Amino acid sequence: GGGKRVKQGGPAAPPPRFGEDLAEYLAACQWRDGKYGKEVCLRRYDFACAPANVRLIGSVPGRHTARDLHRWGHMKLRAVLKEYSIGGAADDVVYCQFSSCGSLKESWLQEFLVGSLGASSVSQAKAVWPTEDEVCDSVEGYNAGLSVPGTTNNVAKLQQLLLLHRWGGMGRDTAMPHIKTYTKVAQGSHEARYSILTSSNLSMAAWGKLEKNGAQLHILNWELGVVVLPTAACPMYPAAQLHRAPHLPIPLPFPVPPTPYARKDRAWVCDNTSGYARPDVFGKHTPTVRTMYGITQD
Repeated sequence: GGGKRVKQGGPAAPPPRFGEDLAEYLAACQWRDGKYGKEVCLRRYDFACAPANVRLIGSVPGRHTARDLHRWGHMKLRAVLKEYSIGGAADDVVYCQFSSCGSLKESWLQEFLVGSLGASSVSQAKAVWPTEDEVCDSVEGYNAGLSVPGTTNNVAKLQQLLLLHRWGGMGRDTAMPHIKTYTKVAQGSHEARYSILTSSNLSMAAWGKLEKNGAQLHILNWELGVVVLPTAACPMYPAAQLHRAPHLPIPLPFPVPPTPYARKDRAWVCDNTSGYARPDVFGKHTPTVRTMYGITQD
């Protein structure tokens, strides 16, 4: 968690930006903490110990304009990266790893990947998405693929727009992902410019879409994530990269760089009603349960 519990009656430190981000999101959620309310609850925590290089990025449904334009979604992320002067080189790579994708448009990928994530072009962003074989060989077999709900049409469009990379390679090959991460790294050194852990998949619904010539951001989903930024004294690297100098390790769930799809690889899709080519670890060619996100669909 981001906050440290203080003793009863102890001094309440003025909240830095992490605390402000959290309070703002809870206010948008209209959250209540019993009879005390969110303001009293948050004052019981000392957010001064939250690192200055960690910020919350929330998405709140609605059409946001004026001062609210940079308060949520990818426009909040864009403002934070600008505030912290997160730059990079033209050949930096943005790795997008997610468990579902919406119906993507190239214009929105330009808006999101280039405008907010800071890729020099859409082609400098790479997608990490499991193959059909990786799902087949996982410990849950094809059932695991129900928690990676990419439809045939959406994944086909994804494959047209972004270069796909395999999920496996970090000892997690047999466990399918539901995590979502977005990380910008230097091409040669693999130094991370920033790293995001979030509930937001690669979709306009989650991150928002600009409207009215950029004056309005339309968001459909509630989402929440955290972005970790490097400091001058402590650069960031993926945890698998070995460095002698002090650094902040970022525990990405895939190797950097990940392995591009081979010609034989087929991207996983969850709606193949005719059955998959190979039997999974249970000898099945289709999922045997009707579940998604761990919730049974009756």
